[in-house]
Amino acid sequence: MTKVFSMRYFWMILIPILLFSCKKKKEEVVNDDYQFYPLQQGSWYIYQVDVTKYQGTPQGKDSSYQLKEVLTEPLTVNDETRYQVYRYYRSNETEAWDDQPDSVWTVFLRGNQLVRSEDNERFVKLSFPIEVDKSWNGNSMNTKGEEIYRYQNVRRSFKSVSNSFASTVTVMHADEDDIIQKDKRWEVFAKDIGLVHKEKAMYKYDQSSGNIGKRIINVGEYYKQYLIEYGK
Repeated sequence: MTKVFSMRYFWMILIPILLFSCKKKKEEVVNDDYQFYPLQQGSWYIYQVDVTKYQGTPQGKDSSYQLKEVLTEPLTVNDETRYQVYRYYRSNETEAWDDQPDSVWTVFLRGNQLVRSEDNERFVKLSFPIEVDKSWNGNSMNTKGEEIYRYQNVRRSFKSVSNSFASTVTVMHADEDDIIQKDKRWEVFAKDIGLVHKEKAMYKYDQSSGNIGKRIINVGEYYKQYLIEYGK
């Protein structure tokens, strides 16, 4: 009788501990997810941007510049904390940044989603919790058509052009390629940093006689943006 009572007492103590432990672990994972785009006033990022544009010929026109983003003071709008993103441009690293931003975007959390307002259009950049193959409509807060974003390479290392990052998540926006056109767009977010790499290739292929199926670019753009410096 004593032994049975002891076992019952043992499980009565152990089960709540296990349940609390599992719940705590789950909460920690969710909280950790938010660090893939930390919202902190004063955070700044400098990106190298390389662009190739095609207009009627397969020979593209190359250009490059640097982009700086700074998270400034948060604003409270309808009980929502929104951070302003000051954006600056310069031709290269030898040129000074302007005192005034070229544009101002915003970024904020709404429920379980991270939203960026870019040129007055809102995009759902991340959806929490972060899980392999999870998908959502990145255009659910704008008037564009539905576009399904999907997580890939969750918590994997990633090597960009100038830096390597130990824990990242890739958000695939589009991945289509046929004999008529190509549309591939994706972003990479690193833990404790935020956006570290962005790439897109959007082409229309030449459909003239003799060129169908050869994937010769007629019009379109290739865009690559990668982090070179950051701080707080």
